[in-house]
Amino acid sequence: MTFLFSHNEMLVKDYGKQGTEIIFTKGKPTTAVITLLSFFSFAMWNCIHYHQYTLLQNCVLLAVILTTLYAIIYCLRIVHKESLLIISSIGITSTRCCLLGVSHKYFDVHHVEDIVIVEAVSMHQVIFELVVIQKTNTSDVTSPKIYPLFLDFQPKLADLLTIYRQAQEKLRTMEER
Repeated sequence: MTFLFSHNEMLVKDYGKQGTEIIFTKGKPTTAVITLLSFFSFAMWNCIHYHQYTLLQNCVLLAVILTTLYAIIYCLRIVHKESLLIISSIGITSTRCCLLGVSHKYFDVHHVEDIVIVEAVSMHQVIFELVVIQKTNTSDVTSPKIYPLFLDFQPKLADLLTIYRQAQEKLRTMEER
C-alpha cells in the first residue's frame, strides 16, 4: 500500500543550546481512500446478504470483504509523523502520530545513557536504526534497555548521521549541566 503515500521528509529544528527537534513525515492515507474501501466492503456484504450465490461465490466475496477491512485497518495504523525532541535540561521525547492517535515516549535526562546507530543484517541488506539506550540500575543483571526510533520511516544512513550528530551535541550539553 505504499502507493497511497508520498515519500519521507525530514525536518530538523535546532533550538541552540536548549535542544533540537527532528521530525519525519510522510503523507497519510486520505479519508477518500478509507471511505471508498468502506463503501466497497459494505457493497460486498450486501451482495452476500441479499443475493443467493453459491458457496464458492460467497467465500470469494467474504475474502474480498476481509481483505478490504484489513486494508482499512492498515491505513488507520500507519504512522505518518514521528518526531524526536531533545531538550538539554529535561530529556528526550519521541512522538508517533497515526490516524488512530498519538503516542509519546519520554526519557528523563538522568536515564539516558546514549543515542547510537545500530546495524542489523536482514536477509540480503544491512539496516541502520537509531536507538536510545537507557541506563539500568547497577543491581540489575539484565542488559541495558534500548528503544528504537523512526522504525516506520527507515531513514537513510546520511539522515541518521545528521540526527546522531545533533543528538550527541545535545547529550554533551546535558552532561555538562
